[in-house]
Amino acid sequence: PSSADRRSILLISSGIDYFRGDFGTRSPDLDSTISRAQKQNINIWTIYAPDAGHRARGLFLVSRAQWNLSQLADETGAESYYLGTGAPVTLKPYFDELSTHLSNQYLLTFKASGGAKGRFERVRVATELPHVEFLAASEAFLPAVK
Repeated sequence: PSSADRRSILLISSGIDYFRGDFGTRSPDLDSTISRAQKQNINIWTIYAPDAGHRARGLFLVSRAQWNLSQLADETGAESYYLGTGAPVTLKPYFDELSTHLSNQYLLTFKASGGAKGRFERVRVATELPHVEFLAASEAFLPAVK
């Protein structure tokens, strides 16, 4: 990332895009949102919360929306929370877990060249230690060489 600053967004949403309408299997804005977040070193945490609209009752639509929320979180190095298709009784357990994650973030740096224009590079973070899990963005943006 261009900065070591920690940035996180918490998105509480049904995941349904009423502005664009039915978006098929993948939201047209998902990839660009993920790319922008990765370039700016932003984790996007998501909590599924159903809306009261009639369209939100379709299981297929809700499943796609939850999948898109999950992709957004996973590919930006965060987590997605939901409990089936219903509304959670309370958000406190999600907030508690999010607080634990945010209190245990570390910046991993490495040397690489982004070339003349800058580019994305797939990243895999692993350890030999048992029972250790990492949350990391799926790609890192390598800025252009000046």
